[in-house]
Amino acid sequence: MSGVSIKKVIKDVHHLLKTTKPKNSRSSYWELLKEQAFSEGTWDDNFITEIKNKILSQLEKFNAKEIKKLWDESDASIKNLVVEESLTAAQLKDDVSEEILNTVFDSLDERNFSEPIFQSDYVAEEGDDDALDPDELDGFSDDSNPPEDEDFDANKL
Repeated sequence: MSGVSIKKVIKDVHHLLKTTKPKNSRSSYWELLKEQAFSEGTWDDNFITEIKNKILSQLEKFNAKEIKKLWDESDASIKNLVVEESLTAAQLKDDVSEEILNTVFDSLDERNFSEPIFQSDYVAEEGDDDALDPDELDGFSDDSNPPEDEDFDANKL
């Protein structure tokens, strides 16, 4: 039982989805799921049910104690206000499968969020103020004093 972890099961489900194909399809479950995620429209409920069934079939490998351990590691255990002893093994398994399905959805966007999506040239070279052309600054300066204006009266502020 010590080798059971939610992260390992999620990794196994990802591998399964990337390496298996639905009947009469040339694309893997993963490719089809990504296609649906990035197309405009609604999710195909039958396809999502099929993926959830694949996840449940992965969970069939585990006994009730292992399912309980997976459930304890999942966010479902934190969110569930019901006394956990009152939950059946089937309910725990369903909670774990939902957690895994949500993690699969979250991982569809494979961007690395530690890298900026957009970065201007100015931000990239922010430390190099000498590279800026003064004509592009439209008369802005580092001086904090406003220009002298005969009509300006600081006492009116």
